[in-house]
Amino acid sequence: METLIDHPLCRIDKTEDGILDARVHGIADDDDVREFFEQFQAVIEAEAPVRFLIDASGLVDSSLAARWRLAGIMKGNRRFIDRTAVYGISPNLKVVLRIILRTSGRTNVGVFDTRAEALDSLRKPDRD
Repeated sequence: METLIDHPLCRIDKTEDGILDARVHGIADDDDVREFFEQFQAVIEAEAPVRFLIDASGLVDSSLAARWRLAGIMKGNRRFIDRTAVYGISPNLKVVLRIILRTSGRTNVGVFDTRAEALDSLRKPDRD
């Protein structure tokens, strides 16, 4: 595995089969999100189209400003991301994720209970 980003907010590695494997450590505030996504933007543009695996078990609640920035970034980056699979997210944060997804217009995101289920969804052929 190759490490692409190692930031206090999130670490992203690239697996042998090209999936970007992210482990979210938490979102503190809007500045953290802005700083991380400057690095993230460069990575997804270089790796597009991205299959993105997100371990959200370390995710903590975030400020409203950080949520809105995240939604805006997700909307702007839709063209670079093929599919996203999220696992390990708490029930309370699933509600927040649904709001962010609706705001961003992302429809290619699945939420799964386990890492294995999430990886399987990304390894399946593209949906038509």
